[in-house]
Amino acid sequence: MKITGLILLILGIIGVAVSFSIPGLIGFFVFLLSLLCIITSILLLIKAKKRRSRSYSFR
Repeated sequence: MKITGLILLILGIIGVAVSFSIPGLIGFFVFLLSLLCIITSILLLIKAKKRRSRSYSFR
């Protein structure tokens, strides 16, 4: 889960950088897609962190 989040984050950052070099609507859609990748990766990383920090004490 964490590796998938990191890969999506890297792809999103690269997509944002590439989208500024593409003019027109195609560049805008690449920007939106990469923004979606960044948001998804942040959510996956938060979910992985919550899962890892769970307490395993048995009462």
